[in-house]
Amino acid sequence: MPGELAEFAPELLVASPGFHPDHPVLEWAGTEGVPVWGDIELAWRVRDKVETAE
Repeated sequence: MPGELAEFAPELLVASPGFHPDHPVLEWAGTEGVPVWGDIELAWRVRDKVETAE
């Protein structure tokens, strides 16, 4: 699967909390210098770019 990701050339990966840190995709991202965010970090970074929920 990492070969397919290389063809896609991602600039960022958002990983589910269920992914173990030694998952091949996450290891690939680390060696390629692709940032890996969790869902909480994604929410934190976009918090000021969307309207708040009611």
